[in-house]
Amino acid sequence: MNSPFSDPPLRPDARIADTLAGLIGPTPLVRLGRFSSAHTLPFELLAKLEFLSPLGSVKDRTALGMVTAAERSGHLKPGGTVVEATGGNLALSLASLCAARGYRLVLVLPESVSLDRRRFLSHFGAEIVLTPASRGADGARERAVELQASVPGMVMLSWSHAEAGAEMHRRTTGLEIWEDTAGAVDGVIGALGTGATLSGVSRALKERKPGVQIVGTGPLEDAPSGGSAARPGPGAGPAGRGGVGSRPGTPRADGVDEVVHVPLETALAMAQSVARLEGLPAGISSGAVLAAAVALARRPGWDGRTVVAILASGAERYLSTPLFDEIPPGAHPSPSGSGGVAAPFSAGFPSG
Repeated sequence: MNSPFSDPPLRPDARIADTLAGLIGPTPLVRLGRFSSAHTLPFELLAKLEFLSPLGSVKDRTALGMVTAAERSGHLKPGGTVVEATGGNLALSLASLCAARGYRLVLVLPESVSLDRRRFLSHFGAEIVLTPASRGADGARERAVELQASVPGMVMLSWSHAEAGAEMHRRTTGLEIWEDTAGAVDGVIGALGTGATLSGVSRALKERKPGVQIVGTGPLEDAPSGGSAARPGPGAGPAGRGGVGSRPGTPRADGVDEVVHVPLETALAMAQSVARLEGLPAGISSGAVLAAAVALARRPGWDGRTVVAILASGAERYLSTPLFDEIPPGAHPSPSGSGGVAAPFSAGFPSG
């Protein structure tokens, strides 16, 4: 019997990344067969699993695009400093990239951001500057601008290189969807957020297939008062800059054909549904994307089409939110279509 130590060495072209950034994309597509059956979808629904990126979200691509553009332009020099007013998934991605590339990262956050999130960011060496909770995200942005103006060489990527994030998604996310579906994609649904992901995906797909429909889910609407879904206030949980249910400013929607707002409780129900039907740990914004897919199924002209749902982040960052509240029996449909579903919401989707 041959010893395993006598095996030949790995081929020179074996896939070994030089840095963690080399593992950002591509991400896979998976058919949501049981979810589609349970919710009676007339089209093929594919999920793009962006939560499999190294830091667990689609923001890895956005951060890499901005950092790389700043390096190439000469704005971000070796050993330089980045300042941003964000505590969401983009902050985690930037913290990892800056640590790996030797940059100092200063993150300005409202003091209401969860302690767990602050610890996670500090774990990568990011420096945290807190601002009064009463001033919210606006106060954090103002302080970040003050710091950027007062410290020579400090770079604010979200101002100087925001477009590079969208360009990264055009060159990677959009092309991956096109190639992995062999050009058969008819629609893409994703959380709008800052707009970088869907803007870039739209450019990549529409220049190849102008009829592709790009649907964005806007900021989650507040849950009704009373009940567990309304528990977290702005900034209370680890869901992002504003906390679950907050309404940030209107993001850009370049190349997006339709924007819908999903009730928080509906997004939670769909994220819980896909976990039980497909075993996928979808985050809250991903639940909103799936809810939009269910709504799209009620529109004419989508039978037999192929729709891609971009699942931007996973569920583990939402442990302290209503996403993990106990689900009443029968709250979700079974694969055969029996059982109740969350209350539908109206959305003016395109018909073709």
